[in-house]
Amino acid sequence: MAIAPLLQPGLEAYRRGDVHGARLAWQAVAQGIDTPAERALLLALQELAGALQAHRDREPEVARRRFAEAEATLGALPDDVLGVDVLALRAELARGLAAAARSAPALRPHTRFPLGPTLRFLSLLLLLAAGVLLIKFTPLGHYLERQRLIGFFTRVQASPWAPVVLIGLCILAGPIGLPMTPFILAGGIVFGNFWGALYNTLGCVLSAAVSFQLARLLGRDFVRRVAGKRLKRIETLLRRRGFWSLVGIRLLPVPFPIVNYGAALAGVRFSTFVITSALGIAPAMVIYTYFASTLFESFKARDPSQLGKIGIAFVLVVAMSVTPTIIQQVRRRKRYRDLVVERHATRQKRAQATRA
Repeated sequence: MAIAPLLQPGLEAYRRGDVHGARLAWQAVAQGIDTPAERALLLALQELAGALQAHRDREPEVARRRFAEAEATLGALPDDVLGVDVLALRAELARGLAAAARSAPALRPHTRFPLGPTLRFLSLLLLLAAGVLLIKFTPLGHYLERQRLIGFFTRVQASPWAPVVLIGLCILAGPIGLPMTPFILAGGIVFGNFWGALYNTLGCVLSAAVSFQLARLLGRDFVRRVAGKRLKRIETLLRRRGFWSLVGIRLLPVPFPIVNYGAALAGVRFSTFVITSALGIAPAMVIYTYFASTLFESFKARDPSQLGKIGIAFVLVVAMSVTPTIIQQVRRRKRYRDLVVERHATRQKRAQATRA
C-alpha cells in the first residue's frame, strides 16, 4: 500500500531534511481533514518534525515535549493510517529523541507482512524446530538423558567450573525448547539441596530472560502486525492483572518455552518478566531440587529411614503441581458467583425502575 498523495509534499521535504517545510506542508493538509485518525497522524507528524527542528535550534525542552507528544499520539492510532506504517514509525520513535535526531525516523508504506519482521519470525520458528530435531535425530538426545548428565556432573563436581557449566547449559537449552527437567534433576542430585536449588534457579531465570529477549527481537513485530487489536487488549489485561498472574503461571505445568515466548510476544515488560519469573521459579526449584536430591540419597544409602523424606518430597511436588490449578478453579467459581449476583441486582434495579 502506497502512502496517500496528500502526504507526499511534506514527505518529500522531510526526506530532504527540510523538517520545517515538512511541518508546514502537513499543517496545511490537516486543515482539510475531518477523519480523527488521519488528523491525529498529521498532528503527530507535525510534532515529530517540530521536535527535530527544535533539536537543531538547540531548544532541548521544546524538542523533548514535542517528541513525547508525537509518540503519545501515534500510540493511540491504528497500524495503518493514510498508507503510513504507523507501527514501524512507533518503533522508530521508541529509540528516543537522540537517535531520531541522528537519523530522522523513516516514513514507510504499510505492508501486512513486511520482509524483515516475517523473516525474523520464521527464524524463531526454525530455532524451535531445530531444538526438536536435535533431540530426535542427533546424539544430543542421548547426552541429555538423566543418567548421562548425572554421570558427567559427578565427574566434574570438584571443579569450580561445574556450576558455571550447569547454568550455561540451562541458558542454551531454554531458547531452543530443550527440556529443563534433566538439568534440574542433575543439579539437585550432584550439588545437593541448597546449592542445587540456587544453581537451578539461576540457570532457569537466566534462560527465561534470554528466551524472552530472543522472542521479542525476532517475533514481536510480526505478532503485533498479525494480532493487531487483540494483542492490545492482551497488553491492557496484563498491565491490570499481569504481575501475580505471571508469577502463578510459573507454578503451573506449562512448558517452559511457551511461558517465555508468550510473555515476550504479548508485550510484557522485561523487568516485570524477570521479577515474576524469579518469584515463580525459585519455590519450584527448591521443591524439585529437594525431591531429586532426597530420592537419590535415599536409594544410594539404601536406608529405609529415608522413606519419610521421600514421602515429604513427593507430597511437595504434587502440591506444587496441583495447588495452582485448584486456586484457579476457586477464583473462577468466585468470579462466576459475583457475576450472577451482579446480574441479579441489575435485574432488580430495572424491575424497580419499571414499576416506579
